[in-house]
Amino acid sequence: MHNKILGVAIAATFSLQVGVASAVGLDNVTITTHAGTGCVNAKQIGVCVLGNDNAPHSSFDNVTGGNALVNVPTGGIVYAQELFDGDGPPKLPNSDTKMAAIIYTISTLTNITEQLNVIVSLTDGVFASKPKLAVSDTDGNFTDLPIDIAGSVGDNSFTFLVDASASKPLKDGDQLMLVYQFQKAASLAGENGTVALTVEVKDKATGGIVNPTRTVTIASSKQAVTTEIKSEDAGNIEISVSDDSKKFIGDNGAFINATTAQIGYLKITNVGGAYESDGEQLFKIGEGTDGKIKPGSDTEGSKLTITKGQFAASKSSGGKVYLNDAPEVTANSNDVTDTTAAFNLTDTTVSQMSDKGDLGIRLGVDGTTVIGPTSTEENPPEAALLIDFDQDYVRFLGSTDPVKLRQIYQDGTVCLVYLVPSTAVTREKVNIRVTNDSNVDGALSGKLYKENGDMIGSASLGDITKGQTVVFNADSLGGLFTTWDQTVDKRTVLEITSTLSSIEVLSLMRNQADRGLLTNLSTGATGDACN
Repeated sequence: MHNKILGVAIAATFSLQVGVASAVGLDNVTITTHAGTGCVNAKQIGVCVLGNDNAPHSSFDNVTGGNALVNVPTGGIVYAQELFDGDGPPKLPNSDTKMAAIIYTISTLTNITEQLNVIVSLTDGVFASKPKLAVSDTDGNFTDLPIDIAGSVGDNSFTFLVDASASKPLKDGDQLMLVYQFQKAASLAGENGTVALTVEVKDKATGGIVNPTRTVTIASSKQAVTTEIKSEDAGNIEISVSDDSKKFIGDNGAFINATTAQIGYLKITNVGGAYESDGEQLFKIGEGTDGKIKPGSDTEGSKLTITKGQFAASKSSGGKVYLNDAPEVTANSNDVTDTTAAFNLTDTTVSQMSDKGDLGIRLGVDGTTVIGPTSTEENPPEAALLIDFDQDYVRFLGSTDPVKLRQIYQDGTVCLVYLVPSTAVTREKVNIRVTNDSNVDGALSGKLYKENGDMIGSASLGDITKGQTVVFNADSLGGLFTTWDQTVDKRTVLEITSTLSSIEVLSLMRNQADRGLLTNLSTGATGDACN
């Protein structure tokens, strides 16, 4: 007995130095190291316990009923981190016919002839189904599965009774196979989470250690899919005022052509190396079982949404908001407004778009509609991505905060006059003076808005030569903006745009009550109301 204890102590010393990932004498059952054409009988064949069908041989047969096992690499199965929303999958591996397995190899100088408690414990999570233990020994004495004497589904530990005796001993090299499924491993939801299995072999009567306690990593996790949205910051692009703000002008980057602009990028990447909950299929977005997504709809599902956009010229025939892919992924026509665009995503589209690098977020304009809202909008467009998976235990992907995209400004100059009373306002009379302080001739155009922001109409305000000052009042504006009902919309906002790089706008208001008070209502004291 002294020699036996000494031998066990020496074996334990060497075993425990190896570490958790793969302790000597405790291994994950893997096709690479435990199977092959020569695996006919597990007896007296150290690691060869599986056939080409990945099903256990010999007395291990009973442990799976002849079914195959899931291949568990030496370092454990790497599951997709996305699988672990809430409690995660109902079981790992998530299969109704396959389980995973570990092999514990007896290392002893003398035969073990005591009744043993074999205790198997998870470092994280609980057993999702009843684990089973089988013994394969040199003499073929162990043909029945050991019974479990402690543990229930939902526990993190089970104890099995192995009835060794003088007539039925366990010898050096004999093996124990445990098949298992687990769940609720919270660590796998985070970075570098791991789950390990520990096996203890104890004397049932005394509780003493009979063979080394060993631990092996059976699972870890990593992020399987990454997404990124970013702005297009390269190149020059503007809305061409000389083209009545219906086309683009620029070069490179954001400028694709006169009717196409690129305002940002979407990138979806399958990182690789992480598996679905079955432990056999790589996790890829839009594919398999766990990677399938809920298709986008008006109220739910997976979608890319852009707000505060400039889509007035992109929502009708000849225009579009789309992702530059092959084939293109276009925003739903019924989900495009002047300022919003929604892409309802499907398994097909996300699978198609993944692993292609940066895909351009683009707007195509029809060339006949004013591009807008124009640069008078203070806030740039924003994009948000939500990918919702079919399986409830798979957590959603996407940006938690909207990402700002490229805002496109008009070339030339844009000026605002914030208070323009109509002729129906008898007390106040507006006088708007526009001066061309550049050294070239140009043209003026305008838009008139109601107090609530609705546009009354647009009109040409005529040409303006270098050094010239032109004057507008309620009467002249009424002739230009024929849709202005001055009896209804008594106070308006005038937007003046010009092809010129520099103009000055003075907005002067006279109080008709005393005919003496002339007030400068321009943004700046010198009439700097322009951008």
